[in-house]
Amino acid sequence: MPGWQAGSPDPLADLLVSSRYYISSSMDEGAEGLSLALLEGMAAHACPVVTNISGNRDVIHDGNNGRVVEPRNSGALADALIALETDPAATERLAQEARKTAGTYGWDVVAKRYLDLYKSLVEGNH
Repeated sequence: MPGWQAGSPDPLADLLVSSRYYISSSMDEGAEGLSLALLEGMAAHACPVVTNISGNRDVIHDGNNGRVVEPRNSGALADALIALETDPAATERLAQEARKTAGTYGWDVVAKRYLDLYKSLVEGNH
């Protein structure tokens, strides 16, 4: 963020932690890969509402750990948010599952996967 200095409170982290939802409304297939911002929102316990594009659909499964709507469909996005807003228990359940999913993408977990892959390739176990 402009003006942010190391050692100061992180305003983006504070914003994510205080958010009920993380919305990714990307419209074009292939425009993004897996979004680090999405994973950060999930880790911060925000319920994800995302469009059905690659990256998003790789980690969010509709009704399991967030909501997925079709791109360029503002009505479906609004409907998903209204449904979540009127069902706090479902929103909480989805946010908890999203947080669990985000934990499987931590740097230590991903680094171990790469090391295991490299080891198997070197040993010829691929």
